[in-house]
Amino acid sequence: GAEREVYQGNQLPAGADRDAQKEYLQAHMQFDGEIPEVLRKDPNKQWREQDEFQAVMAGIEERRAFLDEMVAAGKGAEYEATINAQISDQIRELEAIDKRKSQEEAQAAAQQAAQAQQAQQPPPPEAPPPEEAPPPAEDAPP
Repeated sequence: GAEREVYQGNQLPAGADRDAQKEYLQAHMQFDGEIPEVLRKDPNKQWREQDEFQAVMAGIEERRAFLDEMVAAGKGAEYEATINAQISDQIRELEAIDKRKSQEEAQAAAQQAAQAQQAQQPPPPEAPPPEEAPPPAEDAPP
């Protein structure tokens, strides 16, 4: 029989950052393949946190709108407990994001304070030059 090639999976090149690849693909999917220039140039942590916060908020609004539609359709009781549980989960997620952001800001402020304190400290005084040995006395016998 013919030898079959064994599937090796989708291998990333050596040294590739999996997290960076995941973020790129998430942004690619989120923006329908048109990644905004801002995200392409500087995919730093701040936009991710802000984006994550906004995504959770949008999810909460989406669930509230769905629940309102179900109430209007007369099926509110059927979905209310589930949707409210999902909303409360997302509120806890928002609180966790906020707590993490506050901790990171506190750490950054502490680092800045430490750097400012180091900058304000005067440099250590220079050591005095070593004393020279006195010249030999001229009236001393050889």
